[in-house]
Amino acid sequence: MTAIELLACGIFLAGTVVFFVWVLGLDRRKTHHYTAIAPGDGLPATRRTGMSEPKQLFSASLAQDAVYKTGLRTFMEYRDLGIEKATHGKFRAHVVRIKQDAGGAHDLHTTGLHRHECDFQMFYVLQGWMKFIYENHGEHTFRAGDCILQPPGIVHNELDCSDDVEILEIYSPAVHSTVVVNKMAEAASAR
Repeated sequence: MTAIELLACGIFLAGTVVFFVWVLGLDRRKTHHYTAIAPGDGLPATRRTGMSEPKQLFSASLAQDAVYKTGLRTFMEYRDLGIEKATHGKFRAHVVRIKQDAGGAHDLHTTGLHRHECDFQMFYVLQGWMKFIYENHGEHTFRAGDCILQPPGIVHNELDCSDDVEILEIYSPAVHSTVVVNKMAEAASAR
Protein backbone atom coordinates (compact mmCIF):
# COMPACT_ATOMS: atom_id res chain seq x y z
CA MET A 1 0.00 0.00 0.00
CA THR A 2 1.41 3.40 -0.95
CA ALA A 3 1.87 6.26 1.49
CA ILE A 4 -0.99 8.12 -0.19
CA GLU A 5 -3.31 5.12 0.23
CA LEU A 6 -2.31 4.80 3.89
CA LEU A 7 -2.94 8.51 4.43
CA ALA A 8 -6.31 8.25 2.68
CA CYS A 9 -7.26 5.25 4.86
CA GLY A 10 -6.25 7.16 8.00
CA ILE A 11 -8.27 10.20 6.99
CA PHE A 12 -11.21 7.95 6.04
CA LEU A 13 -11.08 6.14 9.39
CA ALA A 14 -10.79 9.34 11.43
CA GLY A 15 -13.61 10.98 9.47
CA THR A 16 -15.82 7.90 9.78
CA VAL A 17 -15.38 7.69 13.54
CA VAL A 18 -16.02 11.44 13.99
CA PHE A 19 -19.08 11.23 11.72
CA PHE A 20 -20.62 8.31 13.62
CA VAL A 21 -19.88 9.87 16.99
CA TRP A 22 -21.83 12.87 15.72
CA VAL A 23 -24.64 10.77 14.12
CA LEU A 24 -25.06 8.55 17.17
CA GLY A 25 -24.91 11.60 19.44
CA LEU A 26 -22.06 10.27 21.53
CA ASP A 27 -20.41 13.70 21.79
CA ARG A 28 -21.38 14.87 25.28
CA ARG A 29 -19.92 18.38 25.16
CA LYS A 30 -23.27 20.08 24.47
CA THR A 31 -25.89 17.75 25.94
CA HIS A 32 -26.47 14.98 28.43
CA HIS A 33 -28.70 12.90 26.19
CA TYR A 34 -28.56 11.44 22.73
CA THR A 35 -31.02 10.11 20.23
CA ALA A 36 -30.53 6.71 18.67
CA ILE A 37 -32.62 4.72 16.24
CA ALA A 38 -34.13 1.66 17.89
CA PRO A 39 -33.28 -1.50 15.92
CA GLY A 40 -36.12 -2.75 13.79
CA ASP A 41 -38.67 0.04 14.16
CA GLY A 42 -36.83 3.05 12.75
CA LEU A 43 -38.24 5.32 15.45
CA PRO A 44 -36.10 7.60 17.63
CA ALA A 45 -35.52 6.36 21.14
CA THR A 46 -34.09 8.93 23.56
CA ARG A 47 -31.94 7.68 26.38
CA ARG A 48 -30.65 9.79 29.25
CA THR A 49 -27.69 9.02 31.39
CA GLY A 50 -27.02 10.25 34.89
CA MET A 51 -23.28 10.33 34.33
CA SER A 52 -21.18 11.75 31.55
CA GLU A 53 -19.50 9.30 29.20
CA PRO A 54 -15.78 8.65 29.60
CA LYS A 55 -13.68 10.94 27.46
CA GLN A 56 -12.27 9.30 24.35
CA LEU A 57 -8.54 8.72 24.38
CA PHE A 58 -5.98 9.64 21.76
CA SER A 59 -5.00 6.59 19.71
CA ALA A 60 -2.51 6.03 16.90
CA SER A 61 -1.96 2.61 15.35
CA LEU A 62 1.23 2.80 13.33
CA ALA A 63 1.83 0.58 10.31
CA GLN A 64 5.41 -0.09 11.42
CA ASP A 65 4.08 -1.67 14.65
CA ALA A 66 1.25 -3.67 13.02
CA VAL A 67 0.52 -7.05 14.57
CA TYR A 68 -2.00 -9.43 13.01
CA LYS A 69 -3.69 -12.07 15.17
CA THR A 70 -6.14 -14.89 14.61
CA GLY A 71 -9.72 -13.84 15.32
CA LEU A 72 -13.31 -14.88 14.63
CA ARG A 73 -12.48 -16.56 11.29
CA THR A 74 -9.64 -19.12 11.39
CA PHE A 75 -8.53 -18.42 7.81
CA MET A 76 -8.27 -14.67 8.46
CA GLU A 77 -6.05 -12.50 10.61
CA TYR A 78 -6.94 -9.22 12.25
CA ARG A 79 -5.00 -6.06 13.07
CA ASP A 80 -6.59 -4.15 15.94
CA LEU A 81 -6.40 -0.38 15.36
CA GLY A 82 -6.78 0.65 19.01
CA ILE A 83 -10.25 2.17 18.65
CA GLU A 84 -11.91 -0.14 21.18
CA LYS A 85 -9.68 1.03 24.02
CA ALA A 86 -9.82 4.68 22.91
CA THR A 87 -13.66 4.68 22.80
CA HIS A 88 -14.09 2.57 25.96
CA GLY A 89 -15.72 -0.23 23.99
CA LYS A 90 -18.15 1.86 21.93
CA PHE A 91 -16.42 1.04 18.61
CA ARG A 92 -13.88 -1.40 17.21
CA ALA A 93 -11.86 -0.98 14.04
CA HIS A 94 -9.53 -3.52 12.51
CA VAL A 95 -7.90 -4.49 9.26
CA VAL A 96 -8.79 -8.02 8.14
CA ARG A 97 -6.89 -10.13 5.62
CA ILE A 98 -6.48 -13.77 4.58
CA LYS A 99 -3.71 -15.59 6.43
CA GLN A 100 -0.74 -16.15 4.16
CA ASP A 101 -0.87 -19.94 4.65
CA ALA A 102 -4.62 -20.01 3.80
CA GLY A 103 -4.23 -18.58 0.30
CA GLY A 104 -5.62 -20.71 -2.53
CA ALA A 105 -7.91 -22.76 -0.27
CA HIS A 106 -11.01 -20.94 -1.47
CA ASP A 107 -13.34 -23.60 -0.11
CA LEU A 108 -12.21 -22.37 3.34
CA HIS A 109 -13.02 -18.76 2.50
CA THR A 110 -16.66 -18.98 3.57
CA THR A 111 -18.06 -17.91 6.90
CA GLY A 112 -21.43 -19.67 6.84
CA LEU A 113 -24.75 -17.88 7.28
CA HIS A 114 -24.70 -15.58 10.29
CA ARG A 115 -25.76 -12.21 11.66
CA HIS A 116 -24.13 -9.81 14.07
CA GLU A 117 -25.97 -8.41 17.08
CA CYS A 118 -24.47 -4.95 16.82
CA ASP A 119 -25.70 -1.39 16.30
CA PHE A 120 -23.39 -0.50 13.41
CA GLN A 121 -21.11 -2.37 11.00
CA MET A 122 -19.32 -1.17 7.90
CA PHE A 123 -16.32 -2.25 5.92
CA TYR A 124 -14.13 -0.67 3.27
CA VAL A 125 -12.23 -2.87 0.81
CA LEU A 126 -8.59 -1.79 0.78
CA GLN A 127 -7.45 -4.33 -1.82
CA GLY A 128 -8.65 -7.49 -3.54
CA TRP A 129 -12.31 -8.51 -3.60
CA MET A 130 -14.96 -10.28 -1.49
CA LYS A 131 -18.21 -11.91 -2.56
CA PHE A 132 -21.17 -11.93 -0.14
CA ILE A 133 -24.79 -12.94 -0.16
CA TYR A 134 -27.29 -10.90 1.88
CA GLU A 135 -30.81 -11.74 2.94
CA ASN A 136 -33.24 -9.93 0.61
CA HIS A 137 -30.34 -8.34 -1.33
CA GLY A 138 -28.72 -11.24 -3.21
CA GLU A 139 -25.07 -11.72 -4.12
CA HIS A 140 -22.60 -8.85 -4.36
CA THR A 141 -18.90 -8.73 -5.16
CA PHE A 142 -17.08 -5.83 -3.52
CA ARG A 143 -13.72 -4.58 -4.81
CA ALA A 144 -10.99 -2.19 -3.69
CA GLY A 145 -12.52 1.21 -2.93
CA ASP A 146 -16.02 -0.12 -2.16
CA CYS A 147 -17.63 0.82 1.16
CA ILE A 148 -20.42 -1.35 2.57
CA LEU A 149 -22.86 -0.67 5.42
CA GLN A 150 -24.38 -3.88 6.78
CA PRO A 151 -27.55 -2.98 8.73
CA PRO A 152 -27.85 -4.45 12.24
CA GLY A 153 -28.91 -8.11 12.20
CA ILE A 154 -28.76 -8.63 8.42
CA VAL A 155 -28.20 -12.31 7.61
CA HIS A 156 -25.21 -12.76 5.32
CA ASN A 157 -22.41 -15.07 4.27
CA GLU A 158 -19.02 -14.50 2.73
CA LEU A 159 -18.96 -16.78 -0.30
CA ASP A 160 -15.46 -16.21 -1.63
CA CYS A 161 -12.59 -13.73 -1.71
CA SER A 162 -9.26 -13.10 -3.37
CA ASP A 163 -6.10 -14.31 -1.63
CA ASP A 164 -4.94 -10.69 -1.32
CA VAL A 165 -8.17 -9.27 0.13
CA GLU A 166 -7.75 -6.69 2.85
CA ILE A 167 -10.60 -4.74 4.45
CA LEU A 168 -11.04 -2.07 7.10
CA GLU A 169 -14.00 -2.97 9.33
CA ILE A 170 -15.65 -0.72 11.93
CA TYR A 171 -18.49 -1.75 14.21
CA SER A 172 -20.28 -0.83 17.41
CA PRO A 173 -20.30 -1.90 20.12
CA ALA A 174 -16.78 -3.30 20.18
CA VAL A 175 -17.95 -6.59 21.71
CA HIS A 176 -21.11 -8.18 20.33
CA SER A 177 -22.49 -11.61 19.49
CA THR A 178 -22.28 -13.36 16.13
CA VAL A 179 -25.20 -15.74 15.67
CA VAL A 180 -25.07 -18.71 13.27
CA VAL A 181 -28.17 -18.89 11.07
CA ASN A 182 -29.31 -22.18 9.52
CA LYS A 183 -31.14 -20.76 6.51
CA MET A 184 -31.82 -17.48 4.80
CA ALA A 185 -35.09 -16.12 3.51
CA GLU A 186 -35.29 -16.09 -0.28
CA ALA A 187 -32.55 -13.76 -1.52
CA ALA A 188 -33.35 -11.17 -4.12
CA SER A 189 -31.53 -11.48 -7.43
CA ALA A 190 -28.05 -10.02 -7.56
CA ARG A 191 -27.52 -6.45 -8.61
